[in-house]
Amino acid sequence: MVPTASAKAKISAFDNMALKIAIGDEVGAKLTNLLSNPLLQEAFTKHLHGKLSNVGIDTKSHHIFSNFIAWANNPAIYLPDQVESAIKQRKLAVERAKGEHVATALWVSATVIELPRLETPYPPCDKWIIEDSEIWGLWEAYITKHKQPDPRVRRRGLHTLDETQLQCNVAPDESVIIFDKDSGELIFAQLRNFCQVPAIVEWVNSVLKKNLSVQRNMENAGSIVISGFTAGLRARPSFDWARNFLNPSRHPQSKQEAMRYEAASVFAMFWNMVQKVCPSVVIDNFKRFMEQTGLISMDPKEFSEQGGSGYTVNYKGSNITFKGVDMAPPSGVFMQNYAQ
Repeated sequence: MVPTASAKAKISAFDNMALKIAIGDEVGAKLTNLLSNPLLQEAFTKHLHGKLSNVGIDTKSHHIFSNFIAWANNPAIYLPDQVESAIKQRKLAVERAKGEHVATALWVSATVIELPRLETPYPPCDKWIIEDSEIWGLWEAYITKHKQPDPRVRRRGLHTLDETQLQCNVAPDESVIIFDKDSGELIFAQLRNFCQVPAIVEWVNSVLKKNLSVQRNMENAGSIVISGFTAGLRARPSFDWARNFLNPSRHPQSKQEAMRYEAASVFAMFWNMVQKVCPSVVIDNFKRFMEQTGLISMDPKEFSEQGGSGYTVNYKGSNITFKGVDMAPPSGVFMQNYAQ
């Protein structure tokens, strides 16, 4: 690629000298390290000061390194492939860092625990776990005799918890990350204060309560409703948006669509936040599964007044719409006081 005459005309004395420095003195070959290493940046800045001063360019009142990066990002300027690649890598690193400072703070504040895998899992996986006799008395009749939503699922027995057999008991207000002691595999993470904007949390809770109040509950204890796409009934499989409104005739189609869009927006916001916080081993697993199966995202564009992919967040009464962003995986659930 050769710069056009107009591009050449835009190259100032600073541009000429910067280009010579970027290509010469082996700077171009080391530019990727230079852009990410503060010590090398300082050395390179001194190098630029010296070179520019030698040709009579005043550099005392300028931020030389910032000027160099701004010059290198000018689309009208021709750059060697090696230099252009390094600049692109730096831009990606800067964008990642904008979100990673929050993610890092969340992970650093969490307690890291390493545990060996038990030969026999505890508590047992196929039982309702009861912490004390009071809870047993409260739930026994409901669990053992109440009509089940799906009679094909066998009833589960009750098991009184023996805390002496637990390796770790995470409190509701703790931030904890648990790894397998032998393999190093990430097993579990609970991060408190995940969203640190109270107004957004309040909006999400309002959407949750609204959905729980008008949609069909799927299970016994507590409340859980599905949002987004589903595979339909076992007897009649059909991939479509969940149609689980209680008494749908009481809710106009416009109201149902507005609720679906709002619910999908909550999950989209959560998914984008999760991608900033969770390690790639977690996120990549979701993305790989969606690619391999050909599943589509929970994209509410058919319910959006603006049209096209995107989601809307309500912040203190004002709607903020995000376009051109990742939408959540196809299905999610809203839960309240739910146990399984």
